[in-house]
Amino acid sequence: MDKFTGVGCDGGGGGSPIHQSVNALIAMGSPRFALARAMGILIAPYIMTVKATFDTTEAKVIPSKSFSDKVAQDTIIESMIVRITTDRPAPNVFQPQSDFFNQYQDGIEATLDVQGAPRYTVAPNFTPLSTLAEVVNSRWPNGWLLTYQQQIMMSFQSRFALPDFPTTVNVTFRAWTPTGEMFELMSTKEAIERLKACGYEFPTCYTTSCK
Repeated sequence: MDKFTGVGCDGGGGGSPIHQSVNALIAMGSPRFALARAMGILIAPYIMTVKATFDTTEAKVIPSKSFSDKVAQDTIIESMIVRITTDRPAPNVFQPQSDFFNQYQDGIEATLDVQGAPRYTVAPNFTPLSTLAEVVNSRWPNGWLLTYQQQIMMSFQSRFALPDFPTTVNVTFRAWTPTGEMFELMSTKEAIERLKACGYEFPTCYTTSCK
């Protein structure tokens, strides 16, 4: 196999920040992202937003909302930002302040699931948006990894009547992903082999369990 070059490709045994970050990504289960980091591939920000609009003031449930596109390659979510807006001009100068603080006590909750492979549930029960954001923003252990063709799915509910309508919930996930198409269809096995060529080591169970 050819010897790969790039930042960090002089061997995986060192204790430099680049080696530490690559090993952390390997431990998270993303050898493709780890390879991008090892090779010095540009890592770019990626914004994903889930929107839901309550078109009446009545308490209701809005099911199954997601961002428009599925994840094209390994992507690490590092934070979740919630903004709730009232979609009409402010009637007075104090309305923006009122709308800002209202989003912390408006009674809007959500469930959160991941569609794709693997498919799993993060928040099966309706949970306050601020609580969901706090959990995601804790970045355990080093971020939240989504892989090829996965997608976040959310349902929303208002526990009581909203003060105004239409009211839109914007849930934005700030993420990072390697640039280019090199890693989109790369198998886990190939990424592992390339990392080995860079000098990184894998336990036998890791190598045999990843296809």
